[in-house]
Amino acid sequence: MNIGFWIIIAIIVVYVVVRFSMNKKFQHVPVNELAEWVKADSNRVVVDVREIGEYQGGHFPGAINVPLSSLSNQLNKIPIDKDVALICRSGNRSMQAAKVLKRSGYSKIWNVARGMSGWSGQTEKGSKPGKLKA
Repeated sequence: MNIGFWIIIAIIVVYVVVRFSMNKKFQHVPVNELAEWVKADSNRVVVDVREIGEYQGGHFPGAINVPLSSLSNQLNKIPIDKDVALICRSGNRSMQAAKVLKRSGYSKIWNVARGMSGWSGQTEKGSKPGKLKA
């Protein structure tokens, strides 16, 4: 085998290692434990990555809306030094958002498992974050 073959193999190995290291698993908050997660630390932030119409129809109290479609342009709305829980309808968009945040230097990222479709607690309607009642 020639040197070119080994160089190609080395490049493939490096690519695979880098690719998998970028897709590290994120921490998850079960949706039924989200209220307790927020109450446990007042510095925690919930970010709803659904589109504005979905958010206005009913969102987790206190969640701010930063739609996935404009997330990269609105990172300034999300504090980099706090625990950030990302929520959407089912958990798919929030995982995509977690990858965007990770690439942007965020390290305290949580994905809300099952999203709003699994949330049975109170919701707030409208375009402003409401308050979670005790």
